[in-house]
Amino acid sequence: MIAFYPRQLLPAEINYIADEREVLAVVYATRHWRHYLHGAPFTVRTDNSVVQAFLTKPKLSPRQARWWCDLSEFSFTTQLIKGETNRVADALSRRPDHNQEPIHLAAISITNVDKSVIDAYRTQYRHCPDYRVIHATLRSGKTIPSYSLGENGLVYWHGRSGQLEPRICVPSTGQLRVQAVAEFHDQAATGHMGFHKTLTRVCRLYVWPKSKDFVKAYMQECPTCQEVNSANHLPYGLLQPLPIPEGRWQSISMDFISPLRPPTQRGHDAILVVVDRFTKGTRFIPCRYRISARKIVDIVFDRVVRDHSLPQSIISDRDPRFTSTFWRRLHEVYGSQLRFSSSYHPQTDGQTEVTNKTLGNILRKFVRDDQQWDLHLAHMEIAYNHAVSPATGMSPFYCDLGYHPRVRADFLRPLRLYPDTRCPALDDWIAHMAATMKCAHESLADSQTRMAARANRSRMDHPFKVGDDVLVDARHLQLEADMLRKFRRRFFGPCRILQAVGSDTAASPVRFRLKLPDYLRQARVHDVYHVSLLRPYRRPSERFAGRPYERPPPIMVDGHEEFVVSDIVSRRVTDDTPPRIEYLVRWKGYPDEEATWEPLEHLQHARILVLAYDRARRAGTSASTQPTDPLPPPPAEEIAEDEPAPSEAVPQPQMVASERQQRTHRRPSRYDD
Repeated sequence: MIAFYPRQLLPAEINYIADEREVLAVVYATRHWRHYLHGAPFTVRTDNSVVQAFLTKPKLSPRQARWWCDLSEFSFTTQLIKGETNRVADALSRRPDHNQEPIHLAAISITNVDKSVIDAYRTQYRHCPDYRVIHATLRSGKTIPSYSLGENGLVYWHGRSGQLEPRICVPSTGQLRVQAVAEFHDQAATGHMGFHKTLTRVCRLYVWPKSKDFVKAYMQECPTCQEVNSANHLPYGLLQPLPIPEGRWQSISMDFISPLRPPTQRGHDAILVVVDRFTKGTRFIPCRYRISARKIVDIVFDRVVRDHSLPQSIISDRDPRFTSTFWRRLHEVYGSQLRFSSSYHPQTDGQTEVTNKTLGNILRKFVRDDQQWDLHLAHMEIAYNHAVSPATGMSPFYCDLGYHPRVRADFLRPLRLYPDTRCPALDDWIAHMAATMKCAHESLADSQTRMAARANRSRMDHPFKVGDDVLVDARHLQLEADMLRKFRRRFFGPCRILQAVGSDTAASPVRFRLKLPDYLRQARVHDVYHVSLLRPYRRPSERFAGRPYERPPPIMVDGHEEFVVSDIVSRRVTDDTPPRIEYLVRWKGYPDEEATWEPLEHLQHARILVLAYDRARRAGTSASTQPTDPLPPPPAEEIAEDEPAPSEAVPQPQMVASERQQRTHRRPSRYDD
C-alpha cells in the first residue's frame, strides 16, 4: 500500500527551526496512520539525521517532550538516505500539472544607441579643432597611428602603443564632453563620486585633450557636491587674539551658565559669569534663567561698575538679553563698546567659555545631593581669584590689588619679613602697581603668542574677500523641517559677502557679513559668520551650460505650490494696456537660463527683495549691491592629459572659430497656465 498525507504548516509552526520541522513531519505522519503503525515495527526513511538524534537527545523542550512521548508508543528504526540519491524528495509538492502560471522564456534584448547621439558626434567632428582633420583623414581611407574610424562613424583612440582598449574621441564643440562627464557623475547610479573615481570611469570609455582638467573643473562647479561634501582641509581662519586691555576692568566678558534645573530654594537656576580680560578676575553671580535685560544691568552695576567703574568694552555671545535694544541704548549713553561673538562660533569669547568649564568642575566637587549650588558660589569665586592664572603668571587678586590674599598661614609669619603684606609708602605703592601691570601685560602678550602659534598649527588662512560667493555651514540651522537632519545638505547658499566685520578688518578679517536669503532674514538669523563656517562657491559657468541640473521641489504654502526667489536681476515696463511692471526673477536652485519675468502680484512672498532692488536701482547702485555680477570664468587648465594633442598626429590647418551657442530665457512650464 502507498499512501500520501499533505498538510500545510500553521503560522506558529512556520517559526519552528528546521530541525523541529523535520521531527514534526514524522510526528504527524505517525498520528495520521496510527491505525496502521501501532504495534507493528516500521522504518522511517529520511535524508536528515535529526530524527534519529532526536530520540536520544538528553534535554528536550516541553514541546519536544510531548513529541517524544507520542513517538515512544511506536517501534521503528530510521534509515538515512543521502541527499544526492534522493532526487525525487519534493516531487509531490512540485508536480508540473499543479503549476497554473505560464512559463516565460527570456528573449534576447538588444539595446541600440539613439541615432541622434551618433549624428551629433559625426557633425561635431567636422567643427572640432581637435579632431576635425583626424576625422577627415580617416574618412578618406588613410590611416593614422593610434586612431581608427568605427563603422558608426566615431573616432577611436587606442593609446600611444595602439594596444589599449579603444576609447571614444569626444569633440570639443557642442555639449558632448559635458554629457560624457555627467553620465559618470550626475546620474543616480554614479552617486556624485569624487574626482579620481569619476575620472577613472570617464577615461575608460572617453578621451580628449586635457580631459583631466575638464573633469576637475566640472566637479569643482557641481552645485550638489559643493553643498553636500564635507571639507577635507584644515578649518579656515588663523587665530586672532583680542587686543590686550590697557588696565584693570577696562574690558570684561560675560556669559550665562543656564538653565540649571531644578532651581535652588532661593529660585536661582542660572549663573552670570563676568571676567576681567586683564587681571582674569571673575564674578560668579546667581540669578534666574528668565532674567530681563534691565535686571542684568542692575546686577552688573551692583557687582562690577560700583567697584571698578564702567568698562570701555564688553564682550558677550549673541544672547537675546545682551542684544536687546535696552542694553544697546545703555551703552550708547555711557559710551561703552559692545562686541558680540559671530554666529555659532563661541571661540570668540573663549575666555569666558573656559571659565565656565572651570567653574563647573569646581562645583561638581563640592555640591552635594541637596543641589544648593548657589550657596557655594562665594567660595568658588574666592578660590578662582586666588589661584594663579597661566596667562598673567599671578593670581587675579594680586594683579588687581597688588598684594596676595591673606590666609591662615600668614598669621604665623613675622610681618616684617614679608613687605608685600604691609602698607607701603605712596610712591612705592604706585611703582609696585605699575610694575605689576607691566608684568601682567607682557605675560598676556606672551600667552597670546603661544596660544596663536599652537592653534594655527591646525588651521589655515582663508581665501575670502568682499564680493565672493560662499556657502554657509547648515549644521546649526533648521532649514528643512521635513528632512532628516542627518541626511540634509551640509551647506546652504550661495550667499554674497557684503563686508568684513571686526577691528581686524584691515589685516586679515575672519568675520564677514553675508547677504542671506530672504526667508532667513525674516527668521532673524544673524548675518555675521566666522570663516570656519564658510566654503568658497563656484557658480556654474558657460563652459558647462549643458550640465544636468537638480531642481529642488516646490514648497506648499496654503495648499499652493511656491518656489523660493533667489534674487531680483532686472526690471522692465511692458507694452501692455495698461502697462505693468515685471521683474526678472532668479529662482533658488534653478539655473540662470530659467530666470523668468514675473509681475509684482506673483512676488508677494518676496516683497523684501523687491523693495531692496528698487531702492538700490533708484540709488544707482544696483550693479554693485545685487548679486548679478557676471559669472566667474572657468578654472585655468593646469594638468596635461596622457593623450597627445591631435596636432602631434596630423598637421593642423588654420582653425575657424565655431559659433557660440546663445542662451535663451525660457519660461518654465510651471507658469504655463
